[in-house]
Order: sequence, then structure tokens, then C-alpha cells
Amino acid sequence: MVKILISDLTVGADSVTQGSAISSALCSALATHDVVAVSFRGIGSASSSFVSAAIIPALRSMSFDDFKRRVRIIDASWQITDVVKRRVHLELEAA
Repeated sequence: MVKILISDLTVGADSVTQGSAISSALCSALATHDVVAVSFRGIGSASSSFVSAAIIPALRSMSFDDFKRRVRIIDASWQITDVVKRRVHLELEAA
């Protein structure tokens, strides 16, 4: 398993631009690793637009079962976990 530390790549989790940077790293890591952990260590909150840009492209590239197996969200506050869950749920409903 490889770990992506958000704070190594961007200063926060508030914008689409920041999310896109994480998405690029996540997609690259998924191309060469079976499981990728995205660490929110040091990040207090995340916007829905950040999560949409950072996580949803990976979800769209594979089945939900594969996504659950391969992508781990770690070191996340309850607020971040809630935003990720709600955004993933909305994406699945729209599919």
C-alpha cells in the first residue's frame, strides 16, 4: 500500500484546484499500486468541491467494490469522513 499525504501536495482541501492535484496523484498511484491510502493528516476540513475533484475521478474509473478495496481514506476528521461518504453516495445515486 502506498500513502498520499495531502499536506505534502497542497496547503489545504478547499478548492477544485487542490482536489485536482490530489486526483492526479491518486490516479497515478492506482496505476502502479493495488491499494492507495489518502491521508488527511494535518487537514482540519475538506470542501465538497475538493472531494469531488480529488476522489470522484478514481471512483468513476472502477467499480464501487474495487474502489472500496483499493482506496482508503485515513487520518480524517469526522467532518472529512462525512463529506467523502456523502459525495460518494451522491455519485453512486447519479450513476
